[in-house]
Amino acid sequence: MKLVSGFTKGLVVHAFSQVTYIIISFSFFVLKRPPYWWLTLVAVNAFYYGLHLHFIRKKTKVYTLWPVVGIGISNSVFINLEGHNLWVYLLAGFIGVTAMTIFSDNRQRHPSDRRGKHAFNPSALGILAVIMLFPSAASTGTWAELPWLQALILLLGTTTVLVNRRWCLSYSYLLGFALCSVPYWALCRFGGLADAHDLSVLFWPSVMTAPSTLIWAFHVISDPVTSPDGKKGQVWFGLATGAVDFVLRGVLHSMQADVIAYIFVQAVYWYWTQRAVAAPEAQLVAAPSLGRA
Repeated sequence: MKLVSGFTKGLVVHAFSQVTYIIISFSFFVLKRPPYWWLTLVAVNAFYYGLHLHFIRKKTKVYTLWPVVGIGISNSVFINLEGHNLWVYLLAGFIGVTAMTIFSDNRQRHPSDRRGKHAFNPSALGILAVIMLFPSAASTGTWAELPWLQALILLLGTTTVLVNRRWCLSYSYLLGFALCSVPYWALCRFGGLADAHDLSVLFWPSVMTAPSTLIWAFHVISDPVTSPDGKKGQVWFGLATGAVDFVLRGVLHSMQADVIAYIFVQAVYWYWTQRAVAAPEAQLVAAPSLGRA
């Protein structure tokens, strides 16, 4: 009997990486936000997630990891969102946790912890909603491009996706963006199709090695509860997210395209899986009538 499940190990490694980034942000002034914002966000989201499970989702049995899940959502929001006020982070966390009930399906079970699948990553959906509702008060987080920080994120991120068995997804996302970016860069460089601004926004090495992008690839997109379990599905999911991200950056000229691309691909994946789950159920309902005919 395993004392610690693979899903629990993934949560612990993921949480350790997030807390490490947050401590670095306070120590080296990478993100200019007071520490009490983070502590408040963690306390509120952990408490709200507990109420959410007990009263809304009617969980009579205590789920021992619910504080960890609430803290994980808080950390992800705090790392990937840049807000001018504390209420921005609290609203993003509230939207994310609430959406877990609206867009969830217990028919699709994650094999490692027997929980239902969610349509959207809670923190990503909360971040996108806040940015769309209050564009002047919030944006995606920006980190200083320090070589040692990039190396640390690459190390912790790779460890996280290996434990969660999501390395195919994260690296496919980077590969998908690269497959679109390199040919475009060549055309711009030698064919004069775009200016320097387009190159800085779309050229793969400068975008995909940024700390904010690496955190997004290894600690948000790789969420086990909102992504495919099989390697083939992870590869297609990652490639599609990278390609849509590239197209949106070229159209919107915005670093927020990664959030929009991720939510869009999640919505398509959710629709596809809902149809796949509903088809056998429809056949089971129709089977008795066919047998009596």
